[in-house]
Amino acid sequence: MASKALEEALALHKAGRLQEAEAAYRAIIESEPNSADAYHFLGLVEAGTGRLEAAEASISKAVALESDRPTFHYNLGFVLQGRERFAKALEHYQRSLDLEPNQPAGHYNVGLVLSRLRRFEEASKAFEAAIALQASYAEAWGNLGAARRSLGDNAGAIKACNKALALNQMQAEVLVTLGNAAKDEGDYGAALGHYRAATGINPSLVTAHFNLGNTLIELGQMADGRAALEKAISIDPTDKGAQDNLLMSRLYEPSETERSLYEAHMVASKSLPGAKELARKDDASDRPLKLGFVSADLKRHSCAYFLEPLFEALKQRTVQVFAYSMVIKPDEITERLKSLCDKWTDAIPLGDEELAGEIQKDGIDVLIDLSGHTAGNRLSVFARKPAPVQVSWLGYPATTGLPSIDARLTDALADPKGDADQWHSETLVRLPNSFLLYRAPEDAPTIAPLPAQANGFITFGSFNNLSKINPEVIESWCRILSDTPDSQLMLKGRTMASPGVRDSLRSQFEKRGIGAERLRLIDWLPRSENPLALYNEVDIALDTFPYNGTTTTCEALWMGVPVVGFIGSRHAGRVGASLLTSVRLTDCLASDRATYEQTAIDLAKDTQSLSFIRQSLRDQMATSPLCDGPLFARQFEAALRDLWQKA
Repeated sequence: MASKALEEALALHKAGRLQEAEAAYRAIIESEPNSADAYHFLGLVEAGTGRLEAAEASISKAVALESDRPTFHYNLGFVLQGRERFAKALEHYQRSLDLEPNQPAGHYNVGLVLSRLRRFEEASKAFEAAIALQASYAEAWGNLGAARRSLGDNAGAIKACNKALALNQMQAEVLVTLGNAAKDEGDYGAALGHYRAATGINPSLVTAHFNLGNTLIELGQMADGRAALEKAISIDPTDKGAQDNLLMSRLYEPSETERSLYEAHMVASKSLPGAKELARKDDASDRPLKLGFVSADLKRHSCAYFLEPLFEALKQRTVQVFAYSMVIKPDEITERLKSLCDKWTDAIPLGDEELAGEIQKDGIDVLIDLSGHTAGNRLSVFARKPAPVQVSWLGYPATTGLPSIDARLTDALADPKGDADQWHSETLVRLPNSFLLYRAPEDAPTIAPLPAQANGFITFGSFNNLSKINPEVIESWCRILSDTPDSQLMLKGRTMASPGVRDSLRSQFEKRGIGAERLRLIDWLPRSENPLALYNEVDIALDTFPYNGTTTTCEALWMGVPVVGFIGSRHAGRVGASLLTSVRLTDCLASDRATYEQTAIDLAKDTQSLSFIRQSLRDQMATSPLCDGPLFARQFEAALRDLWQKA
């Protein structure tokens, strides 16, 4: 960097006269094509003005000219990180550290990228390396806390976060991590306190409002939760996580219609990028169809109960199965699903453009989104249209709002012809039977005799999450309990252990004449405690509305417990109708709330019928279309092949 011209250009750069600096750097490059410094500084100007692709090209040229300059690699890593090319960013950060190990910021940025790649153990070590070089590095302590929390080490997370706050008590992000750790421990009151403290320190911190909103919604405080998410979006209209969760929260709202949900989803989709180059469909019609499944739930998750039997059955069909997984912590279900795929791609390290490119390279014919607007989704990849046909199925009970998704798989009961067709951005493709295929867990317990026979009273139950239990649901349940003497209601959910939740629920029932002694509130149970066995203490399950249960309904039915529900006006409220019809339990379906209540009351009086249902329902379900893998796979393939042929 000895030339006077370069010194003058750098002076312009430092003075913020970026346009003049850029022109000066380009003039130097024209006269000195091997000036690595000029390329490097030009890249910094381009990065500073938002032109990351150009910045990558310029700094890459500098690296090619002088590959032993740690600063070049560091800044190239920074640009690549901004472009979501995380694996390449990590390479250059690490190369910079190889050349100059004593860089606290270098180790810190390696930790940030490793955290984004969900490699939290390695990220922890990178943050610790930064701290070893600079013990007062408050941000490194805070991010070490976040990494330790992601590893399940809440004690380590809290220790690191407290150290970060001792160094700088104004770190709102650290308070968010403490809130997340408290929530992991089931202390929702402490979590809310930390999130609110974070918003007090930094009112513009999106993650604080985001986590506050999500937690309030989980606790059933829907209006306050939505307000917090709306605040997050007002701060950053491009924040996809807040937009997704706000859309999800609207699905629980009784006043929402197909039209209002469609309009909200269409507005949100406008923030997603468009396609640069559309995938082309070939003319071959006799080869196996390449199906790509994109999901963060390819693990022990409710979606796996519906996916695994499909993947098994598709092995016998003329298709190839490709999975693009966003699973952070693979488990034995992940391994089983992986064994059923022709190709498995860990999509976590891939940015949106990289993943879209991988899908195009694989030649996917039909790309299937299994997440919608739920956590871990890659709708921004679908927006880029990397496959000629794109479909939404299974994981989201509403339109995605993306014009780039061509179709949504459903059935005639979950989405009857009419309004549903008008208020979806996708074409609705109705499978002949239920749009779901279910397989019960292998360790499902044996069905016990009807509890009422030993108890002398009826136990109703609902194991749906608290977000689905709105005042209208509580009103109906209270009427059912009032007209069923001595009956009890068992509610199970992840937030039930929170004292505030328990007190609020008891108060709402007591206001309607149902004493606390008639409620059994049970917290989430780990799989080691076989939570399905709780259904052996339930006589009748009560579905929620307008957002029905799905996995909870299937689990209840498999355990011999009839589910009473009524047919709502939109998909989320009609899944129960699809499931109950598929297993031939339509007598438990009602068309309005009054009939829903009376159906439950009448069923409670007929313990003989309840006992018969209990002993016969599992076999009835096992032989239904809901559990017929080969039938479902045949219909599933036919629907997708038809879409592909028409594309």
